[in-house]
Amino acid sequence: MQVSEAENPVLYANFNQDFTRICIGTRTGFKIFDVEPFNLIYQTGQGGCSIVETLFQTKLVCVVGSDDPGSCTARRLQSWNIRLNGLIHQTMYQTPVLAVRMNQTHIVVVRETIIHVYDVGMKLLANIETAPNPRGVLALTSNVESKRPILIAYPSRPDRGDVTIYDLHSLVEKRTIPMHKERLKVLQFSPDDTLLATASETGSFIKVVGVDSADTRQWHFRRGFSSASIDCVSFNYDQTQIACSSTNGTVHIFRFPSSGGELAGDGSYADGSPPSPAGGSFGGLLGGSPTAYLSSFLDSGIRSAATIKITPGLHALCGFSRDSSRVFTVTSDGKFSVYQVDFGGRGSKLVQERDLLMDGRKMQVNEFMPHGILVNPQ
Repeated sequence: MQVSEAENPVLYANFNQDFTRICIGTRTGFKIFDVEPFNLIYQTGQGGCSIVETLFQTKLVCVVGSDDPGSCTARRLQSWNIRLNGLIHQTMYQTPVLAVRMNQTHIVVVRETIIHVYDVGMKLLANIETAPNPRGVLALTSNVESKRPILIAYPSRPDRGDVTIYDLHSLVEKRTIPMHKERLKVLQFSPDDTLLATASETGSFIKVVGVDSADTRQWHFRRGFSSASIDCVSFNYDQTQIACSSTNGTVHIFRFPSSGGELAGDGSYADGSPPSPAGGSFGGLLGGSPTAYLSSFLDSGIRSAATIKITPGLHALCGFSRDSSRVFTVTSDGKFSVYQVDFGGRGSKLVQERDLLMDGRKMQVNEFMPHGILVNPQ
């Protein structure tokens, strides 16, 4: 999550690959926190940081400057060993670095029209030319122990939401999937690397598809009817839930149907074909008018099982605890919050809130938030 507002002290925030750490980049440096138990484990005052990424709970951290006075340039990538408090490697580019992704075998650096692929020792493996990608939208699979190919996903074209899936082992394009009519905003692989979630610039739907061409699973999750800027999409560990956060001030938590994905959330079948109206007519499907059919179609998509309200206008991240009993959020004002979600009552309990800018100082919390509405701490 990159934050562009000039007055905001937080320039960047992200969870690591399994939600066990939080990284934030500020105008003075970066900080890294363990989530459970919560603890500040590293901080530095090296100047503004526009990107900070850490590899699981290891010592490796990648940092990009912010171009602020006294900071490094946004065209320089640095890798750090936080255990030894030392710089490992740095690379300069001709244009700004827009995103960095890591797993145990690869570091992927995104610039507007090119993707650089390295091993974790920063040996260059490939340069992949792409369509213009000014937001640096990219996802990298992280479960290298699964013995599946290491994949990246990125926008195929600048004018609509087609996704290219690229195999980093064979260095070939695997497939292109048309996902949205609008441009892509967020891409995220599932923990087992078999599913890909996408969100477009309008943010009405979160769409999930199988990564392999033979995998016909697909779901459409409806966030809402008004447009929203989606900041984050996250799967839980066993891929039974998915969450998304936006600047509209709501975190939506969805449950995957137990049918195994035979029917998509929008009513289409697994091969992507729409449902066939009975008798070959709109009215035959619903026993009503074409207007009723259109209304039903517009209402399609799996609705959220629970929501959490956060302050509107703030950028936000969301993630899950390992047992999926708690939902984590990090907002662009530097707050880290932990919620217990009650799916039955659609309420939530704020159990912990920390100020990351104050080194994780614990804040007072209210005990209960009916219907998922966040009551701001006094």
